[in-house]
Amino acid sequence: RTSNESSAPAVIVQETRRFPQYGTSEYFKMCPYMEKRALPPPSAEGCSLIIHPRPDSNEGLAAWASSVVAGHLTARQTGCRFLFDYGPGVAIDTLITPPKQSLHGDWSSQVGNWAIPPSGFPCDRSKCAELHSETLQNKRLMSVFRRRWDESPVYDVPDYRYSYVGIDGRWNGTEFDSLATYFPGWDVRLGAACSMQMLFQPSQGIVKYELNFFRNVLPRLRDDTSLVMSLYVRVGFADKAAVAEKKGTEPVEVMKGRPQKTVDSLVLCTTAIEEEILAMKGRSYDRVVWLVVSDSLVVKEYMSETYGGKQIKTPTKSLQRQIIHTTTKGMHTRPKRGPNTNDFASAFLDFYLLGEADVVINTGGIFSFGVMASLRTARPLFTVQNAQASDCRGSHCYCRRAYDAADTFAKIS
Repeated sequence: RTSNESSAPAVIVQETRRFPQYGTSEYFKMCPYMEKRALPPPSAEGCSLIIHPRPDSNEGLAAWASSVVAGHLTARQTGCRFLFDYGPGVAIDTLITPPKQSLHGDWSSQVGNWAIPPSGFPCDRSKCAELHSETLQNKRLMSVFRRRWDESPVYDVPDYRYSYVGIDGRWNGTEFDSLATYFPGWDVRLGAACSMQMLFQPSQGIVKYELNFFRNVLPRLRDDTSLVMSLYVRVGFADKAAVAEKKGTEPVEVMKGRPQKTVDSLVLCTTAIEEEILAMKGRSYDRVVWLVVSDSLVVKEYMSETYGGKQIKTPTKSLQRQIIHTTTKGMHTRPKRGPNTNDFASAFLDFYLLGEADVVINTGGIFSFGVMASLRTARPLFTVQNAQASDCRGSHCYCRRAYDAADTFAKIS
């Protein structure tokens, strides 16, 4: 948990159901420290912080995204320029774009334009910290900056990847009080969303990988008349595919064994949550939408055929359940296998779209991909657990509710 009951900050009320888009007045209301007037003056040394994934790393996009957030929060404290990439062979600037100047003037060459020039960025070791994302732990990051630019304190920042699992991140109610004092309005539960909404903005180039991304997919997920539920169904195919790729063989996808059990458990959790939300007083929807993200195309097709088009009864009317899934292959983006732009695009599409929902349901085990995707927009996160006794009723029988960042502004229950 990010805070305990006695030290929980006041509830922030949001005017809309979803986390606001960067550049809007509502965004700066939620993230006031992102406004230009909240920026520290540019460092006199012209310092820079650059983040790359470690070339031999077995970690993927989630670990990288968590490090990008940590680096962003650090750069904002120091006035240093902040840059990041996903290593050679991955042109991330063709998929996501640095933030443009907004009405609130929140753009700075120091911390806004993160793109590394095609010719590279000269990193003068006396003014530049160039770190690998997997080793970007808080203490390591802070020691680098305190050693090189010690004019003012640099406060610890969260490693959001471990928000819900307690590894290197057993947050208590006071651990980040200093950072909250430095950044008025900063809330540990919303910090990841404030940074990622600013930094991870899809560019028009993303339609090369999902043709209807802007025209159809996003509008359907952002439709206020729909109850949208994101399902992250990880069955291990991406890991098998990476091993097969190394051996030069083709993995076989089948809908039995682990994939079937994973889907069955996740559907029990999802339908229980769906039923409870639709039964809430004061809530009215025209349809239910499930976004299915998986490392298996077979799973996506199975869920679409099996659970799509169903009529869902509510206390007042009957709604149709629609299922959306992308055509992504779910390849692992671990740097060790040398991912290319196509691999990153596949992972980023799934990562981004998972957060475009009212709730996120994560495969059991708290895989960090689903965690970071939910934190990108501060979504309520549920994880699948083994079913309780047969006479148990309600979502708590099949799901465990992780700490709900969205409680600060948009309660689902």
